[in-house]
Amino acid sequence: MADITAKRSLREEVHAKVRAGKCLQCSKLENNRRGLCNACYLQFRRAQLELPKLERGEFEQEKIVEGQILASGEILGIRKPNPFKKVAS
Repeated sequence: MADITAKRSLREEVHAKVRAGKCLQCSKLENNRRGLCNACYLQFRRAQLELPKLERGEFEQEKIVEGQILASGEILGIRKPNPFKKVAS
């Protein structure tokens, strides 16, 4: 699921919030889990667990594309970009 990212129109805003250490939902200066503060992450998980198992993955993908949560492991690439990766100029 790490290949799924926010829509291009939202990506810069999402990355800026993560770099600033803000929650993607409430903008609180705390983003511990996938770009969300603990309270918002728990709300996301509760909403996800209320769905049937077959719909949970699709729900998570929708939230990632909408820029409401980061894909698993995506926060590492935003906070600490790979210094050996070529950047297009």
